[in-house]
Amino acid sequence: MMDRLFGYLQEAGRDRQTLGIEARVSVSEGDLDQQVRETEKWRSYGATHISLNTMGAHFKSLDEHLQALRRYKEAVKQQ
Repeated sequence: MMDRLFGYLQEAGRDRQTLGIEARVSVSEGDLDQQVRETEKWRSYGATHISLNTMGAHFKSLDEHLQALRRYKEAVKQQ
């Protein structure tokens, strides 16, 4: 899919660095290590923005959502 996207950019005469790619990683799909691996995969594709989706993780409070975001931030910062 990414090769196709980059091919379209090339056909249009655009530099692939001029296209922002936003990816979404979900807390409900795997543990923190999986989320970091998925983030690295997206980065290798050239993702410029990555958001962490905490919906569907069955958190019961705002604090649980914020804790998940903090853990993710620290884990990807170490990469």
